[in-house]
Amino acid sequence: MIHFNELYITEDGKNLVIDVGIDDISVYDKCYIDSINITTAAKLCGDDKTGCEFTPVYTSGTGITYVDMDGDGVITECDINIVDRINELIDKMLSDDADNKYDLNKDGVVDLADLALLAKTIVNTSEYDSNFDLNENEEMNIEDINEWVTYVSTRQDRLTDEEKEFFLDKEDDDGNRIIGAFNTYVDLINNPTALKRKSTAPQRHVRLCLSSIDVYLKPNQSLSNDLFIVKVKAHVAGNKAKIVEMGCGWDLSELTGAAYNPYPLYRNFMNMANEYGDKCDSNMDNLVDFIL
Repeated sequence: MIHFNELYITEDGKNLVIDVGIDDISVYDKCYIDSINITTAAKLCGDDKTGCEFTPVYTSGTGITYVDMDGDGVITECDINIVDRINELIDKMLSDDADNKYDLNKDGVVDLADLALLAKTIVNTSEYDSNFDLNENEEMNIEDINEWVTYVSTRQDRLTDEEKEFFLDKEDDDGNRIIGAFNTYVDLINNPTALKRKSTAPQRHVRLCLSSIDVYLKPNQSLSNDLFIVKVKAHVAGNKAKIVEMGCGWDLSELTGAAYNPYPLYRNFMNMANEYGDKCDSNMDNLVDFIL
């Protein structure tokens, strides 16, 4: 059902390239890529200090509005990944006790789609709607957005220190306020002139070229030091019975692949091979250990 066209880390270690699609067979016509999950091997082995796990979701109906988080004048995969990461952390904070009052689009979860709907309603609707009057003062304004944000923020103790560093406001060494990703999003979603884009439509083919800031949420960090496990899930629709009948792997809606940069391995191997060639003895222990 799903296949990788490309999955690799560029030789310079700056980008992780993922190109994945649904097989071009009529029975899959209504299927699409549901999610792409990228995890480092170190993360899977329990080393929480290395790498980052996130799931950028490409589905219809999410209602999330993406904004120009990094201020470069365009909405790129970097902005999408940051917004999706914010949404993941909100889900982590609220997953077990979300209040229906704050689930404004009534989809069963409290997430950024609700905040986007709240901001849009306040800006574009003059008619009073009690569902959007969260602080119950019989008005619809910025205070209702602050009420929604406060509700989410009260669960911040459920985040790790690393997640708080990304999510919340903080101060630099000189005492200057650095706005965290969550409040950056809130400011932009409430700004009518900010660059915004609705969530993407269902896609049968997705190509990503991710940098270290997309994967680790840190700039200029080489991707060559990790093995990345990429798991792709497809949304199965259409004639599901016909898809199941195909069997033999054709009905599998998940695909897992691995990406790493082989160039450092090649370089180390050649250095050891050259080192061996320069010596008169026959001790190849380092080279043999490397190969094993």
